[in-house]
Amino acid sequence: MIEEISVPSVESKIIGKFSDDEIVKLEVVLHSNEVDGEDFVLPELRRYLRRLSIDESLNRRLYANGLTLVAIEALAAQIREISKFTAIRVVRRIPHLRLA
Repeated sequence: MIEEISVPSVESKIIGKFSDDEIVKLEVVLHSNEVDGEDFVLPELRRYLRRLSIDESLNRRLYANGLTLVAIEALAAQIREISKFTAIRVVRRIPHLRLA
């Protein structure tokens, strides 16, 4: 039996603290496998980010267990708007080890 269904809030998708004026390297985790990601989700995310004046190729990505992890760079002040994209599960700083 399902006891509760809810839509995640924008705030619940954002992990960590950010200063609005900093440029941040972010990891965006999407609910998308490789096929759906390539065919639909990533092109839509690219269009959405361009509307926010974020021009990212989304070439730095990794697929794992039905998720797509994408690296982007943006102003911290834009994170809330980025998180409104429906397929996003989490937005967080890229872990330091992944930067290497």
